[in-house]
Amino acid sequence: YDTAVLTACLALPEYRRVFSLNSDANGTAAVVVSLAASFLASLVSGFAADGIGRKKFFYLAAIFHIIGSVIQIADLQLSALLVGRVITGCTVGMLSMSVPLYQSEIAGPQNRGRIITLYQLGVTLGFCISSWIAYGTADLINNLSWRVPVAIQIVPGGILLLGLSLIPESPRWLIARDRYDEALRILAQIQNYRKRTVLGAGIHIFTQLTGANALLFYLPRILRSAGLAEVHAVLIGNGVAGSVNMLGTLPVFFYVRFMAACLFTVAGLMGGYSTMVSPRRIHLNPTSAVDGVNIDIHNPAATYGILVLLCVYIAAFALSWGPAGWIYPAEIYPQLIRANAMGVTTATSYLFTIIITLVTPILFETIRWGTYVLFASFCVIMALVIHKFFPETRGRSLEEVNLIFSGALVDEEAGAHHPETAAEALSKMQQIQVRDRRKRLAQGGRQMVWDDVRILSSSSDAAIAMEQDVEKR
Repeated sequence: YDTAVLTACLALPEYRRVFSLNSDANGTAAVVVSLAASFLASLVSGFAADGIGRKKFFYLAAIFHIIGSVIQIADLQLSALLVGRVITGCTVGMLSMSVPLYQSEIAGPQNRGRIITLYQLGVTLGFCISSWIAYGTADLINNLSWRVPVAIQIVPGGILLLGLSLIPESPRWLIARDRYDEALRILAQIQNYRKRTVLGAGIHIFTQLTGANALLFYLPRILRSAGLAEVHAVLIGNGVAGSVNMLGTLPVFFYVRFMAACLFTVAGLMGGYSTMVSPRRIHLNPTSAVDGVNIDIHNPAATYGILVLLCVYIAAFALSWGPAGWIYPAEIYPQLIRANAMGVTTATSYLFTIIITLVTPILFETIRWGTYVLFASFCVIMALVIHKFFPETRGRSLEEVNLIFSGALVDEEAGAHHPETAAEALSKMQQIQVRDRRKRLAQGGRQMVWDDVRILSSSSDAAIAMEQDVEKR
């Protein structure tokens, strides 16, 4: 919602006048400072989430979001707008890293893809809602046309702040903090950390190279260039695009379990830009000043044709790269480094969002319609790279994904029993039982000492039996 509401408000003359955003420099600054804040926040969020816990980190992000939103409506100066955008941008970066992280840690392997897709659905839902709210409030007076949609973004922050009391802390984070021996053993098993970091960051880089965010950031200007000269028409087009983006995410809940992640990613890549390669005569130029966009198309049929193609492209992205870009990085890291690694990969996403946002206008000015061809070429290259270098994670627990990267997966079939994963889980449960018994022992009862000895003995026997099972396989 935070990102989309700025996009919608920039189409309102009153908003641009109040905050002196009629110049390209100020308008770009309002967008870029938020993205830069998201980049920096996501980069350090992993350390904070590991230090204070996932739940406390969510509380911190919710409070920041409310404060930033209030600042944006409390003053009519450009400086206040930029400060508010920086604070809410930090919130977006914090939640972009921590929400998929938390989802991956509490979800089972059979539902993890669907649950993480909820994050992307929330992103597209916020974009859709903010677009239509901006359209509905466009005719209000006394600065209410932009203050209402900006103020409404306090609502999701407030819901998050109140709703956090209903969710538990991440159990994997709790185990990681209290069980140092297991953490050291996992650290010793890490052999492909660099590879995983490259793959996780690469997914986010590829997502930006599809050109989706470039199109969405400049969508109001592209719609004007396509022949929608009226502000209301632009806002309607923006709302329709947001609706398509949200609705296109819904089918992922149903096919993410049955289709290989790599395959539907490739399908999205190949399908998205096959509709976007435009000939020179219908080139869309979003780089002109907001009040002076060059209208290159005057044929209503061509305008509607472009709108249809834009919707097809957005739907293809929402069906593929939108959710996949968040699902895959949340799955491939072991518990010890998952938070910090996701901080790096999420920061990479915002870094390349900034780069694409700044470079796209230059591309449209220089190579014009070739910009679409360039993004389409990136898609073809990315499809080949995904197919060759990215392991499949569908249907695997996070521990089994760790075995995939270490080359120790016993059975390649989804749902197969893996003794190493089971032994690790059994060892942790036994040690938790020992800890609880020792706490009770401190309160009295020598008989519990012998119970601890029997537990440790049975745990050792179970581990030995499972190791023998591994050797037999």
